[in-house]
Amino acid sequence: MAGSGSRGGRLFFALWPDAATATDIDARAASLAIRGRRIARHRLHMTLAYHGLCDAAQARALVRRAEAIRVPAFALMLDRCGGFERAGVAWLGPASPPSALHELASLLAPEGLDSAAFIPHVTIARRAEPPARTAIAPLPWPVTGFHLVESAAGARSGAYRSRGYWPLTPRPIKRAGV
Repeated sequence: MAGSGSRGGRLFFALWPDAATATDIDARAASLAIRGRRIARHRLHMTLAYHGLCDAAQARALVRRAEAIRVPAFALMLDRCGGFERAGVAWLGPASPPSALHELASLLAPEGLDSAAFIPHVTIARRAEPPARTAIAPLPWPVTGFHLVESAAGARSGAYRSRGYWPLTPRPIKRAGV
């Protein structure tokens, strides 16, 4: 975790797409021809909760919080494109986020943060001319777990490193006639 006594990286919880989903997101981003600096495929993710610079004790508390999560796996549908003008980013996101996504983000959020402020999205371009929110062909993302990620500070700013992964609980199998 972030080193004690030293200035470590910033910690955040995130969903990281599997390789096939990341490839699909990257291809969709390319097809939209948005002006800006595209995000590399291996860096595509959805931030659930940002915690900033954390000392070792705070990082251990985040791990304990993650270990206590009991949310079922879910399917996420990226079916709209939009942007944040002030931040200069373009993104893909769900028009109707599943309740499990909001539950997960709420459980991982910093104390006192209004979970209503959570806008689920995957940044696909920075320094972009943000597009108006518009529907796109649905892109499925099977969500089976989440990561605690460290974003390096200083010279390696923006370098991501997973500090832990927690699977979500499997969905129960529905049987006919039961």
